[in-house]
Amino acid sequence: MTGPMLVVDVGGTKTSIGIARPSTVGVDITNVATYSNAEESALGNVIDRYLQDREMVPAHAVIAVAGRVEDGKASITNLPWHVDVTELQRSLDLDHIRLLNDVEALALSVPHLRAGDVEQLKACKHIEHGTIAVIAPGTGLGEAFLTQEDGQYKAYATEGGHTSFAPNGDLEARLLAFLAERVGHVSVERVCSGAGLQNLYQFLVASEGALADEEIGHGLDQGKDVTPLIVAHALQGSQPTCVRAVELLVSILGAEAGNLALKVLANSGIYLGGGMPGRIAPFLRTTAFEDAFTSKGRFAHWLREVPIWMITHPHAVLAGAAAFGITLRTAEGT
Repeated sequence: MTGPMLVVDVGGTKTSIGIARPSTVGVDITNVATYSNAEESALGNVIDRYLQDREMVPAHAVIAVAGRVEDGKASITNLPWHVDVTELQRSLDLDHIRLLNDVEALALSVPHLRAGDVEQLKACKHIEHGTIAVIAPGTGLGEAFLTQEDGQYKAYATEGGHTSFAPNGDLEARLLAFLAERVGHVSVERVCSGAGLQNLYQFLVASEGALADEEIGHGLDQGKDVTPLIVAHALQGSQPTCVRAVELLVSILGAEAGNLALKVLANSGIYLGGGMPGRIAPFLRTTAFEDAFTSKGRFAHWLREVPIWMITHPHAVLAGAAAFGITLRTAEGT
């Protein structure tokens, strides 16, 4: 990497942009700004706002998006934006733009994370150079994994968040029936994400007779995102239904993390990222998450040996995007 690079993280709710520069320990991410996606109609407008406030404009950019990337194009899964690299290069006057999935970028950050960038939730013997899994509940649910090839880790994006939700126990079976009646196919994302937490809350109120909160109910009626309210009440312990909803999400997340670890044989561990884990960290530190993670019958003993970390780096996706860009520029000699 011979010069600064623009790095962009496009989520379902917000977009973060920063400048990546080489440093003695790898790469520094500076000048980070975050924008609400609801305020703009297209990604190009957000990036243009950022660049207008800076005197220096990098010639290269790497954009990580919450959606499937094909041939330099992507549609954001939980946002009505279409991203086209060719159009962005022309409108922003940048020499090179690379596009990748945001959870792929998050996964690419993992080999570069330092001790202060993660919190270990389950300590086990760490196997070097094995497969690593990443699960990231935010606005939606992202899943990815890394394998080592020729001495380097390579990340693979998946659409695992859109696979079918498999309930564990009677409560989750009733949850599946409740949501199937409303949305048809119930993906894991429907019950294990920011939007999923709202679904869990509504299920508990409507089907389980749980106590409703007036402010949350009003927000839901207005079509607002009440996830922050549910989390705040749960952390304060001030609203029992919010506590139950977060506890249910943690159990589902633990089970899905265990599923992912088994599917890719993540013997070097699994990392939790995205916007949700840090916000509900006290609930993830309980035995409920680990119990759900390891509750896999004949493979429970194997999962007990898989370490679990929570990513605490505030801009891990940007760091992963920078790592992706560095690798490409080194390969291309630019």
